[in-house]
Amino acid sequence: MEERSKSSLSHVTQYSDESYYDEPEKKGTACRAGCVKLLKFFFTHIGSFALAVGYSIAGGYIFSLLEQPNEKDGCISSRDSYNEILEKTKSNIWKLAQAYADEVTSAGDVIVTEAYNDIRKNVRSYRDSVIDTGYEMGYDCDKLGEPGGPQYSWNLPMSILFAVTIVTTIGYGNISPSTYWGKITTIAYSLLGIPIMLIVLANIGNVMADIFKYVYTQMCCCGCCRRKNKARGTPPPSPNGPSPEAWKNQYGEDPVIIEDEEEEEEDDSFSVPITITIALLASYILIGALLFGKWEGWSPMDASYFSFITISTIGFGDMVPGAAAIAAGITDTNDQLKLVASSIYILLGLALLSMCLTLIQEEIAGKFIWIGSKMGISSDDQDMGEEEEEELMEEENNGELEGN
Repeated sequence: MEERSKSSLSHVTQYSDESYYDEPEKKGTACRAGCVKLLKFFFTHIGSFALAVGYSIAGGYIFSLLEQPNEKDGCISSRDSYNEILEKTKSNIWKLAQAYADEVTSAGDVIVTEAYNDIRKNVRSYRDSVIDTGYEMGYDCDKLGEPGGPQYSWNLPMSILFAVTIVTTIGYGNISPSTYWGKITTIAYSLLGIPIMLIVLANIGNVMADIFKYVYTQMCCCGCCRRKNKARGTPPPSPNGPSPEAWKNQYGEDPVIIEDEEEEEEDDSFSVPITITIALLASYILIGALLFGKWEGWSPMDASYFSFITISTIGFGDMVPGAAAIAAGITDTNDQLKLVASSIYILLGLALLSMCLTLIQEEIAGKFIWIGSKMGISSDDQDMGEEEEEELMEEENNGELEGN
């Protein structure tokens, strides 16, 4: 009995020890499995787009936290400089007035001209100094960011727009980081964000191109623009085998019909005309022109110009969404929502541009292949030659293995 109890006790102890050491391994395995699932989701189309949007929002939040305190300190510093310049200019003009007051009656027009030139010199110096400070008279720096007061230029919607212009390489330049950590963060943020955005745009562009090709072939032309017509109904009898009716009478079941891979490849090689692609891109630019023309008060030409410059990632910065609201101090929620909508318009527009470039590239490549076939330069022969060489190499390798 004692031996049995000892053996059972040792068995329980061994089992408990094994389970104790297995628990961390199970937790580690579950953690790794969760990370793998998360990575798989982020590599999907929806996940990659969600990653780009989340990355832009996170970047906007970080930049707003880094730059808002410095913006307020800079506003107070420029206001103090402005007040100092104003008092100095008033004092200089008052001294000039006192100095020339007694000499005007005796010297006449000469003294008046000298006084006028000195006062004008002081006024010009005042103007240039005020412009250098960047302070706007009447701007209440103490209430910056508070309800009823002027809003930060680095508010969250504008910071998100700034983050989007970084990762998309547009770079308007209307606002830029001025702090040390803001500049360091911009470098690190762009080094990681630009590759992510390029991958996301290429991924979404290919998917949108496939969807648009399918919609164009199925709905736009009602199937009339296909390069070939698929046969419907019972297939014709094969010259090298029995007909479907004879097969059914002989074996008692319907034959299995295998679709030709060449037909599927011909369907996949269908390309959308360049005119349709350009018309789609022009339509999106027109939509942007209507939206920004209404939101910013721009003319149709200026709004269309801005939409194209933005989508093409040129981004001169001469026209920026929300510039008028920033100058007046963004206090309306609608103005902030417009900045968010502008960021969404930019992201969707870049995805659309990627799709259009993919479609245009396919169409141009198809044209060159067609021209090459007409000129006798066929790539099919080259592909067949490469396949034959690979088959010969495989046969030689198999023969060597058999000999060994």
